[in-house]
Amino acid sequence: MTRNNLLPAWPFCGLVLRGRIPSPHWYPEHPETVGDHLRKARIDRGLWQEHVADELGVSVSTICNWEGNHTSVATRHLPQVVAFLGYDPRLETGELGDRIRMQRERQGLSRVALADKLGLNASTVTAWERGRVRKLFPKVRRRFEAFLAEG
Repeated sequence: MTRNNLLPAWPFCGLVLRGRIPSPHWYPEHPETVGDHLRKARIDRGLWQEHVADELGVSVSTICNWEGNHTSVATRHLPQVVAFLGYDPRLETGELGDRIRMQRERQGLSRVALADKLGLNASTVTAWERGRVRKLFPKVRRRFEAFLAEG
């Protein structure tokens, strides 16, 4: 019998290997950044970067930069990213300033736009977001709390 006529025995031996195939090194098992969360969601859904770019209204190179953590997601794109993911991947500490910033960014507002919306100065919004308010201003605090209650 020639060598070409022989069939290997291993496909017919009935042995079944069971085990988890390890994920590739570039798959974010424990995502930390917004870009990592985007990459994980895209891969889990079986989408290409082109599909995600079309859905978010950005270029493919922007998706590549976000997923590669070369650039961060701009505030104006955060509402679309949060909607695509179905959750906000950023950590929230519970501090009032962080809650204000995250709510502002979820709505895609700049500090100036939020200041206009609340009838405040942009530097006031910045100070409250950074926790640099030395005095309590009850009227201003109520405006921010009303803004947080909207979302």
